[in-house]
Amino acid sequence: MDDKEQYRQSLRTLLAEALEGSKAESTIGRDFPFEQDLISAGIDSLDLVEFYLRVEDRFKLKIPQDEYHNLRSIDAIFLFITQEVTGRSA
Repeated sequence: MDDKEQYRQSLRTLLAEALEGSKAESTIGRDFPFEQDLISAGIDSLDLVEFYLRVEDRFKLKIPQDEYHNLRSIDAIFLFITQEVTGRSA
């Protein structure tokens, strides 16, 4: 598994942790598509904010609140993280 895939899997795990128990399993099973819109998948806004907080903690970055509306899929969040991390190391 390459780094990109590991990050995406890590994001999926953080999302499952932000959701609780059976809600996580029924909403984002192992085959949950990375490009899936999280809101249309049935994830409510409070769970999404919890997910963003977990992402910030795990990746040691800050997601500006005005970016939340752009970060509605695992792929979008992955892209944001890679841009932030790349910007830090430049």
